[in-house]
Amino acid sequence: MGLDILVIFENGDNNNFVMSEELHSEIFSSSTRWSSFKELKKIKDYYKVDINFNSKCSNSFLSELVEIRERIKTKRNELDKLIINLDKRKIKKLRITGD
Repeated sequence: MGLDILVIFENGDNNNFVMSEELHSEIFSSSTRWSSFKELKKIKDYYKVDINFNSKCSNSFLSELVEIRERIKTKRNELDKLIINLDKRKIKKLRITGD
């Protein structure tokens, strides 16, 4: 199972997305130098993730996903879809939960 991502947009719409375990592993592999990302670090522990981001942190999280995209070798298509969906509208809240 992947990480569940619940997005609440400023206009009140809600969307659910999933980050696969494979994408998570790719993002946090040693080759991506992920430790410099303040918001991404919060979801490193796959099985303990339960985090809420406010609007500002959500935007930082999205920016970090965009930046780390160039550092991953596989699962780019999945990451691209996630980025596109998160970037469609202004985010009010973002909640990410693990298993």
